[in-house]
Amino acid sequence: MRKLLLLLFVLFTLTSVANAQEHRILCGGTERWSVKVLTDVNLNTINFAPVTTTIDSLINLPTPVPTFSNPRITGIENKVYTIRCHITIKKTESDYDYHLVLSDGAHTLIAESPDPLCAVASSSAFVTDFISVRNFINSNIAPGNVYNVNLPDVDVTGVAFVDLEHGQTGVAPNNIELHPMLDIHFAPVGIDELKEGLLQVTISPNPFDEYIRVNVFSKLNNLEKCSIQFFNVSASLLAEYNLPVTNKNRISETIKTNLPPGPCMYRIFSNGKLIYDGKIIRGG
Repeated sequence: MRKLLLLLFVLFTLTSVANAQEHRILCGGTERWSVKVLTDVNLNTINFAPVTTTIDSLINLPTPVPTFSNPRITGIENKVYTIRCHITIKKTESDYDYHLVLSDGAHTLIAESPDPLCAVASSSAFVTDFISVRNFINSNIAPGNVYNVNLPDVDVTGVAFVDLEHGQTGVAPNNIELHPMLDIHFAPVGIDELKEGLLQVTISPNPFDEYIRVNVFSKLNNLEKCSIQFFNVSASLLAEYNLPVTNKNRISETIKTNLPPGPCMYRIFSNGKLIYDGKIIRGG
């Protein structure tokens, strides 16, 4: 019996190793792959300060036709953009990339998320960003191919990339993509209120030690059943706290946290809707 169990364990281990090796062989693209996963020799030419733009603007940029071995295209592929859009399609490609079709209601654009388990992608200095993006996708969209994604608007940040035309779903007329994606999160529902000064949010101190003071004021008197969530850089939920509301317009709460040292993201919800998000750091 022991010999049989040992044999089964060995076979299981060998199969797991073989599957992992096969995954690493199959995953990852071929043409211009180092540019796609930010390991190319011209990586240091990228300006990583995101430029807020629109799908309509991006798909109207003049772009050249790249070759299979083109280095990073100066003036286009060394820029990072953030766009607000909605996801219509999610596909898992043969190289294990996640392929998203982004839309503004009239135009589409492709955004890709590399598989962080692939050998070259895992060696990228931006692998943590790849993981965070895929965690968001995994948490909010069903596995496999989904052709009717129904999510609230998202803000997507990624490096511009000009792909070769090969009949991609959702391809832009100038073949521009956001590849790789570096960040994705739900667009704050209260963004217009923030612009108009109708919603005021202060989280302090930052960095903090153990206690955080949360102050929120809404001139619209629309705060109900509020809470704050904290996430690590891999988009895993660390903690959630209820935020008592006074007169439907004010939150003034001090929270004693057990968050680990380092940076984390936070999101504030009112009646289940995201109204604000940001970043905060706990000191060592």
